[in-house]
Amino acid sequence: RQRIVLPEGTESRTLTAADHIIADDIADLILIGDPAEINRMASDMGLKNISRATIVNPHDKAVIDKYAPLLYEPEKILQVCSGTCDVEYREGVDYALVDGKLRRLPGSAIPVLAHNIPYPAEKTEDVWSFDCIDGGLIAVLGNHILHRHQVLVSYRHNSPWTGFVQQDRTGMLPRTMRMLAEGKPVNLMFFGDSITTPADVSGNSLHTPPDMPSWPELAFAVLKEKYPSLTYTNTAVGGMASPWGVDVVKEKFAEPVPDLAVIGFGMNDATGDSIKPLDFVGNVCHIMERARTLNPDMEFILIATSVPNPMAPHFDRSQREHEPLFLQLERPGVAVMRMTSVHDGLLTRKRFYDMTGNNINHPNDYLSRAYAQTLLRVFGIH
Repeated sequence: RQRIVLPEGTESRTLTAADHIIADDIADLILIGDPAEINRMASDMGLKNISRATIVNPHDKAVIDKYAPLLYEPEKILQVCSGTCDVEYREGVDYALVDGKLRRLPGSAIPVLAHNIPYPAEKTEDVWSFDCIDGGLIAVLGNHILHRHQVLVSYRHNSPWTGFVQQDRTGMLPRTMRMLAEGKPVNLMFFGDSITTPADVSGNSLHTPPDMPSWPELAFAVLKEKYPSLTYTNTAVGGMASPWGVDVVKEKFAEPVPDLAVIGFGMNDATGDSIKPLDFVGNVCHIMERARTLNPDMEFILIATSVPNPMAPHFDRSQREHEPLFLQLERPGVAVMRMTSVHDGLLTRKRFYDMTGNNINHPNDYLSRAYAQTLLRVFGIH
């Protein structure tokens, strides 16, 4: 019998869908979220079947310690090792595969992150923390903390991906693709915030094994192999948002002037509702307009950002509203990389904590690879 895990159990649309799934006896259902809040919302919404779902509190330390869902249902685990690749864990001693999930066994050598690290009891000067959706605090974690507590799982599977898949958008980049096909020089530029620099990736900012390059570098390496005439620059700066991008176009888009610019803002724009979605999209349009004063034929790929931790309401605001607005801008010369939909698809099967580098809004190596793969799919490369 199929089992479905819905990670955003405190969202009304999730609860409505869950109620229908249970009523129609489609599958066994697991809702992730605060049980009291889910039950209160179900009562307020008049949902009659939520009580038959299994509700798992993500703050329950016993749950976090013991089980980890994988993207696919594995047929065979090949290897489980530490995030830094220097410790290999043993099946039957450190972990077991239970119902398609990795279970941490009692006495396991797999490290456990104490609950009070990501969710401190009080604010302190040395930890950057914000209000958590459950009324407590949630911390921004740096300095390798998550990387040292995440594990790498290699496995075989035979299950298809049924979630969102980025479509080939080369038809929206006619000049770029024509120049590449003809072997003419094309300069690809990345411009955006810390996700594009990117922060909290092992080989870029953490400088620790497995030393994975940034997602722009990963994608460029594949593109360069197919298109030798392609060159690349990255002018992204951490902590920035679209108003800064508007102000520095002539500086950041100067020598070499790009033929194709990948623009990656949005995470910081939406944080704290500092910039409304329509204003954000307007800023991105201004960036493109100013950039085309340097090269009238410049083409663009607009990244609809990945999403922040749903437990951090200061950060989790209007990011999902950007993608549909970007899609209205798509036309020859402007393509959209739908990372919001990609990340939301991954979150239907995996925990946010297994894809974050700072507990809030930075991708780790895993999600950074998804960024690279999604950009390659824009170019029609699978």
